[in-house]
Amino acid sequence: TFGVFPIGEDAEGNLIVARLSTAGTDLLRVRDGVPQVIVHASDHLARGWQIAPDGKSVAYLAPEVRSDRVVYRAHVVALPDGKARALAETPAGTDQFSPLWTPGGDALAVGQDARGGPSAVTVLEGGRTRTLAAPARGFDVPLSWSDGSAYLAVRSFDGDSAANPGNETTVVIGPDGQRYSVTATGEVIFIGWVTRD
Repeated sequence: TFGVFPIGEDAEGNLIVARLSTAGTDLLRVRDGVPQVIVHASDHLARGWQIAPDGKSVAYLAPEVRSDRVVYRAHVVALPDGKARALAETPAGTDQFSPLWTPGGDALAVGQDARGGPSAVTVLEGGRTRTLAAPARGFDVPLSWSDGSAYLAVRSFDGDSAANPGNETTVVIGPDGQRYSVTATGEVIFIGWVTRD
């Protein structure tokens, strides 16, 4: 075993953890001190764990081995029954990045690489899909939704992939489709949102 990493609590207050080993990645629930396997998440090392605000689902990235490379794809596991599904709504040959639940837990934002041109963040809401304003070039990696999910902070890269990310900028994408770059004389590190009354 390489390690056991806490992810969060499910809707019943049980601890959810990922267990990494040479057999891959298992998602477990610790109930009354006893670990129970929910699902075998991947034959490889999965990452990018995000538990939904209601504690009923977990999103994560699992590697898929292709003939020429490995790509990370987003999956969602329903915690009550352990059913996993891949998010296949975006191009299958691309890496996906940083699945991020909205504060209400009703939608999931996923970034993807720009191998086919500038790439927007995809937001999956139930059965429908929408895209946010794309960068002029490169791709976005979701960081954090504002309260109410009106704005999304992202790390924006002007390269085409994780292997060739290029330059990084912190950007806020607004509901009006505008992209607001956060500029500074040094490195910008996103900490969180400030709410005003």
